[in-house]
Amino acid sequence: MLKMSDKTISLGNLVDFATITEMRKALIEREISGLTRGGIEDFQAYFKSKMQFDIEAEDWNDFTEFFFRRNLLVHNDLVPDDEYVKKTMYQGDRIRLPITDEYLDTGFRLFENYAESITKQLHLKFCKDLAFVSTDLVIKYELSELQSRIRDFVDTGKV
Repeated sequence: MLKMSDKTISLGNLVDFATITEMRKALIEREISGLTRGGIEDFQAYFKSKMQFDIEAEDWNDFTEFFFRRNLLVHNDLVPDDEYVKKTMYQGDRIRLPITDEYLDTGFRLFENYAESITKQLHLKFCKDLAFVSTDLVIKYELSELQSRIRDFVDTGKV
């Protein structure tokens, strides 16, 4: 096995790549794909263990409820299942839950706030030397530099 930080690739798969850059890109995509397939708890654990910051805020329960209700919409026609009940502490009837415009507005605002918070944390971790102008105005160079530094971190495990 070829090991890059804590990422591995079998020698059999190594021949699939023409360059180290292609292999590195595939390893990063595999890690990101695994992260996006997991649940919100996996996402939170990833940031705690790999990035050393906690994404949980005081509205975490509302945020995760929105995430789990989205899963109900996709997989269970909005009818609470055992996982939803367990993860959200839902105690109501197991009938189809509503999704109102107000609920969507709140949920989107939560997602936006968490995305902004995570972006700030990543910026502080990987781009301390760049001037972060504001949450509303981030220079494109800074975003591409942030992406580059995160890729390097995923590759090497070093900031």
